[in-house]
Amino acid sequence: MTMREVVTKEWLTKEIDARMGHPRWEGRKFWTSVEILKRRVEGGPNWYYRFNEGEVPAGFAKHWADIRQKFEETYAIHEE
Repeated sequence: MTMREVVTKEWLTKEIDARMGHPRWEGRKFWTSVEILKRRVEGGPNWYYRFNEGEVPAGFAKHWADIRQKFEETYAIHEE
C-alpha cells in the first residue's frame, strides 16, 4: 500500500486549483470540488476531484487526466 501525505481538504483544493490554473480559464463559469469518500476503494485515495464536465473549457478534463495519478498517489485528506 502506498503511503500518502495527509493534508487538509482546503490545502488539497488549493494545490489542485493551482496546478489546474490556466490563463484562459480565469473568471471561469464552472465549478470544481474536492470530495471526501466515505471509504477507500481498493487502496485508492480517500478523495476525488469533481467538476461539471459539460461546462469546463476544452482541455480541462484532459489536463486533469494528465496530473490526476500523481495527486491520487501522493495525497490523502485528514479524516476527522
